[in-house]
Amino acid sequence: MSKKEFHPKRYHGLRWIKATSGATYICPSDLDAGSLSEAQLKKHCVDESHNPQNS
Repeated sequence: MSKKEFHPKRYHGLRWIKATSGATYICPSDLDAGSLSEAQLKKHCVDESHNPQNS
């Protein structure tokens, strides 16, 4: 029986992305958000535009 090695993915932080609609998203920094549509940003990132603390 072979032993499987576990190599956790390193997490390098978050970055804010502003979409063409003006909405802002918090995304993992390793995500290539420049090539994503707004629907894909909603899937992979957190929409923080409607957060009441941002007013």
